Amino acid sequence: MFTNATMNVKVSIRKESNNQTAYAETHTVTSNFNGLITLVVGDGQLSAGSPAFNTIDWGQRYNLLLEIDPNGGTNYSISIEEPIVSVPYALYANEMQEGAFSGDYNDLYNTPVFPVIPDYVSAFFNDPPYVTTFQTEQQIANTVHDSLSPRLENLPSQVLNQEETVDSLMEMVDSIVNGGFLCGLHKGG
Repeated sequence: MFTNATMNVKVSIRKESNNQTAYAETHTVTSNFNGLITLVVGDGQLSAGSPAFNTIDWGQRYNLLLEIDPNGGTNYSISIEEPIVSVPYALYANEMQEGAFSGDYNDLYNTPVFPVIPDYVSAFFNDPPYVTTFQTEQQIANTVHDSLSPRLENLPSQVLNQEETVDSLMEMVDSIVNGGFLCGLHKGG
């Protein structure tokens, strides 16, 4: 075991089909007290004549070859070669092609279910069981006028108190619609 030892490691990525080196680099590393080393493939010193790491065609199968000189030189007496395997999600992502998604939400699967919005919509806010929509004060005032006018015209005068007549209520509704007043608030500057 090589504990706390400085050593040189040559990393090669080789094509599985013909063992041709697609990339090679070297690292000078120090093992820990357990004899383990840590390095990042792609961050080493590029070996002479090796193509750059970003030129590797990852659509092919590769093996990773590690060669180690425990004395820190270039006499690589320890070597191990293993295939580079992809995680399943990476393989699936490789199958996706640009433009494969149509952009239509309905083409997706396992999407959240949104509640159905009813088509009965009230013009009044907080009018159960109807769903309300955003409206301007003028739109609400017009709706109030259109809803109340026929009812007020048919209301007998004796039901109203002495100071309030049907005409005065109609004038109030008209002032709401035409004057920009709604629920005691004045819109304007």
